[in-house]
Amino acid sequence: MKKSRDVKRVTFSKAKTNANELVHLAGGDFGNAYIGRVHFNDGSIHRVAIKIFHHPGLTDEKAARYQRAIQDLRQARVKLPKMGMHKLTEGPHKGEWVQISQLFGSTKKGSKIQNHNGLSTNTSKASEELILELTKIANAGYNPAYDAIEPFKDETKGRILIDIDQIRKSLASERAENLINLINHLTRNQHKRKKLLNLVMQTASPEMKEAITSSTLSRRITRE
Repeated sequence: MKKSRDVKRVTFSKAKTNANELVHLAGGDFGNAYIGRVHFNDGSIHRVAIKIFHHPGLTDEKAARYQRAIQDLRQARVKLPKMGMHKLTEGPHKGEWVQISQLFGSTKKGSKIQNHNGLSTNTSKASEELILELTKIANAGYNPAYDAIEPFKDETKGRILIDIDQIRKSLASERAENLINLINHLTRNQHKRKKLLNLVMQTASPEMKEAITSSTLSRRITRE
């Protein structure tokens, strides 16, 4: 995995119809993502997504928190793109922190990611895949934000955490409540709820298991 220190420079792709216009990929409350390239010191070049954060941008402290979250989530084996924080050294955004992420797909063929709400699941398997990723996020110490997770168009590849803007540190009790509430939203079937809760308990960290066991919401599922 290459690091920010391995980056030689970052360039933004320009629209074919207008050399002054960047190729916009996506936008949200925290910033806009554009297509670009990372040029590494070893001579390699990778096509990437570059998120420019809304004004006034990120402080060094906030950028460090983003990087820490990426490392924590990766250690918890959360499925997420290759990504990292980098401070630009040239161009109109010189001195700004950006988030550089792996791209899935191409301009011609389109994205390999389904762009819809993370709680939209059509099968029991999809629900299980989603709750497993959410549990891993909770195990890492962060709130299980379902709307940051999107499925691949190829269903065999499962789901991936695309957007970490809403991933924040939270207490184990809060993470446990969120997980159980998400289970209740995923299905109205009591048998399936119990199955998802058991799946969470099988994969939860000791801290999360204790918090879930102490939750009145989890006891309600097991009693009904």
